[in-house]
Amino acid sequence: MGKKKKVIAFILIMTLLVIGVTACGNSTSEAKADNTSEDGTVNLRVSYWDYNLQGNLFEFAKEWGIWDEVFTDDKVKVDLIAFENGPVANESITAGELDAELSLGDQPFITGNANGVDTSVIATTMKQEESYITVVAADSDINSYKDLKGKSIGVGIGTFSHKSLLGILGENGIEENEVEFTNLGESQYTEALTAIERGELDAYFGSWYNLAAALEEGSVKQIGDSTGHPLTTYLVVTNSFIENYPDITEKLTEVLYKTIEYINENKEKAVSAIAKKLDWDEKVASEFLDKVELVADLTEEDTTSIEETQQFLINQGVLDEEVEGLIENHTDSSFIKKVRGED
Repeated sequence: MGKKKKVIAFILIMTLLVIGVTACGNSTSEAKADNTSEDGTVNLRVSYWDYNLQGNLFEFAKEWGIWDEVFTDDKVKVDLIAFENGPVANESITAGELDAELSLGDQPFITGNANGVDTSVIATTMKQEESYITVVAADSDINSYKDLKGKSIGVGIGTFSHKSLLGILGENGIEENEVEFTNLGESQYTEALTAIERGELDAYFGSWYNLAAALEEGSVKQIGDSTGHPLTTYLVVTNSFIENYPDITEKLTEVLYKTIEYINENKEKAVSAIAKKLDWDEKVASEFLDKVELVADLTEEDTTSIEETQQFLINQGVLDEEVEGLIENHTDSSFIKKVRGED
């Protein structure tokens, strides 16, 4: 090979090597580019539920100026996208169309990760005990949980409400096979009330705010709530977004924390906003706030509850096996601890 050809070959080889090294070195930045526009704006896509309080926390954050306060100097564009339920939101994460889920229950969080969604819980949003209740017909001779043995109960089977109810029944000496469950989720509460009225169903376990009108009318009575067996929802973020945008993830957590603190410290204004947003009577909104615990945290108790839900899903046949490293790889309390000043 002539000298000129050798030089050309050398230049070609070096060019290929530089391209290869650059491509490898840019793998992370290319991942970032998925959420970063040409002008440097980071696009953050968050799911929310427009039918309940906890699902609207970021909507309230926008209304009260908390978004602007936290993201003052950041080029971040936040899109809040309404979904009907967690599994549908998980599908959007898998499709690369979503980065975070607000107030997701532990059941869809766990099943999502079992199917490769790859997200992490970074904070709690709400814990419900007094606000999840069991009702029976007003003239029923059922007066406590102990009276439910051998009875038919409506509940969203396989959901966190089902898990909570099983814990309550067990605490009252009733095994799962000693009651008959009918699959009636949150959106089917009217069907449950109709079935109770017709004598086709003995009891229903659901959210107080769905049942408040029937309680007021006197067509049903409450025999207990979920005290000791809380139903918890979480802020969940994809692990890829956490890795690529830790500062923005922290600020997202800060928005959640400040919004919850604002509601807890400004109940009258919060009640007015909640009633308007959800089309609730202000009395119902006020009573509901008194019954729930809005809290942004992530404690050992919370992660233990997540593990218990995983075992519940295995026992119910929803999962075949445990999610590998569920707590180690799919929960991260560092952001909320830093925001709360505990880190």
